[in-house]
Amino acid sequence: MLVSPRPICINTLSIYKSRKGDRLISPKEQEAIRNVFRSAEIAYDPKFYQYQYSLAWL
Repeated sequence: MLVSPRPICINTLSIYKSRKGDRLISPKEQEAIRNVFRSAEIAYDPKFYQYQYSLAWL
């Protein structure tokens, strides 16, 4: 059995909303995506389309 040293928790609703454009991904999530690319030894560096600074009201 393979065990990931750092489990990646991804909410499918968050992915859907992010891909649709209804939800922005945080810098922390962007870094997690970059780490997935690195761990899979993908030479392509993911590009994010825009940067928006705002407060995350919880």
